[in-house]
This record gives sequence, C-alpha cells and structure tokens, in this order.
Amino acid sequence: MVTDLQNWAVIDTGPVKSATSVPGGTAVASFLIDQGSGDYDKAHVNVGDETDWYRRSGEKLEPIEAPSAASLVGKRVEVQFAGAVAESYPVQASAGWVIVLE
Repeated sequence: MVTDLQNWAVIDTGPVKSATSVPGGTAVASFLIDQGSGDYDKAHVNVGDETDWYRRSGEKLEPIEAPSAASLVGKRVEVQFAGAVAESYPVQASAGWVIVLE
C-alpha cells in the first residue's frame, strides 16, 4: 500500500466510461477513462491484486477494497500508472493506485 500519495503524480483524472470484471467475479479488472483531464484524454487502465484502491471524500483519503466493475462506471477517478505505458490511443497501462472521488 502506498503510504504517501502526495509524492506520486496523478497521471489521469476522469469519469469511468466502462469497466470489465475479473472472469467469474464482480471485482473490476480494467476500465476506460473518457474525457480525462490529466496527461491523457482517454486511458484503458488494467488493475490487479497489486493495485491499491482509495476513496476520497473532501480531504479524507481511506483505503478500500477493489469495487465491482458495475459500481465504478460513471464515477470520477484519479489514477497513477505503474510500469510501462503503451502509447496507443487510448493509452494502455496498469494502475499502481486508483482513487475513487466522492
């Protein structure tokens, strides 16, 4: 778990347009940010067991379990990419952390 998010740059912030679930489950496996306001206007983001999830409500930031794919659609998120970024359109990358904005 990341202990100091302020030292990690937010790569993209935006609404989640669509999300897919892990096979045989409901937890989110990937999602698409559309109309992002960060480095990219669109991003296909993969998430996994190594991705840390948080919820922000005002100034408060709390760790959460990975949400279901269905509950993530329509929410605004902040994302920090981890590892290589495929410079396709939309950009494709794995998330180090995701903050669900309230």
